[in-house]
Amino acid sequence: MPARAPARPDEARILARACLIAATVVAATAVVPFSPTAPRTLGAAIAAIGLVVGLALRTWGDRARVWHIHTTLALATLLITVCVAESTTPQGTLVTAVSYVWVVMFTAAFHRRPTMLRHIAGVASGLGLGLWQACAPAGPYTWAYLTVTYLAVALVLNGRVTALREALATDPLTGALSRRAFRQAAQVEMSRARRTGGSLTLVVLDLDDFKDVNDEHGHAAGDAVLAGLVRGWQLTLRPGDSLGRFGGDEFTLLLPDTTADGARALLSRLRSDLCGWSAGVATWVPGQSFEDWFAAADADMYAEKGR
Repeated sequence: MPARAPARPDEARILARACLIAATVVAATAVVPFSPTAPRTLGAAIAAIGLVVGLALRTWGDRARVWHIHTTLALATLLITVCVAESTTPQGTLVTAVSYVWVVMFTAAFHRRPTMLRHIAGVASGLGLGLWQACAPAGPYTWAYLTVTYLAVALVLNGRVTALREALATDPLTGALSRRAFRQAAQVEMSRARRTGGSLTLVVLDLDDFKDVNDEHGHAAGDAVLAGLVRGWQLTLRPGDSLGRFGGDEFTLLLPDTTADGARALLSRLRSDLCGWSAGVATWVPGQSFEDWFAAADADMYAEKGR
């Protein structure tokens, strides 16, 4: 995903929460340190940085960009490295090094594998530098053990999350986006349209007399019609367009850089012999919520059915 693309709102919110929790934990260790020689001033400064970053992400998370997320993770890696390097006891060094795990788990849960591996490479580099600076006993062994552990946890978590995300993102029958995934795609495009001023149009399609297909020919025939329609539509849609299935026989189209007239012209090219449909069109207005936008397209569809 491009660095300046909008970040997913849930990713920014969870990262904000992680920063605030981490700031609270570090502040507690500054008040009640592991040892009398622990760098309490450093701990207080890092807690303050975590608090500021967490509050900023919480306040402006809906405007966050992908680069904000990656910069925050890189900053967290750097701050943990400083803490490891400044640890004054072997126990403190090891306990502090475990803090990298939240960076590892976050990137494993939210990012594709190449991006995740880059963040883990940063963690491994920071861990090695911190252990060397702290003159940790058995430093190479500790580095290798923790690095392999972080990598193993990340690979397992990332694989499982990716599989679950793919299962939740697509309709198993047609391959169209699920309702939740379509809504997330719409939120991203709404943020982009707000930033660029481009047109963004939503189409709601409802199949006509689809119940009759199921009643007369059986549900297997109905499923074949739905899958066939989606395959045909996907051949016509552009790579940047999104197609979702919102209900049994209700579909949605998300069309970036497209006006209402352009959407209607596209609909005429999507017509199929498999089944007819009614469609409603609405162009997004800056500041409009997804619910209101969808309701406008839905109302336009019912108006077409009444004509």
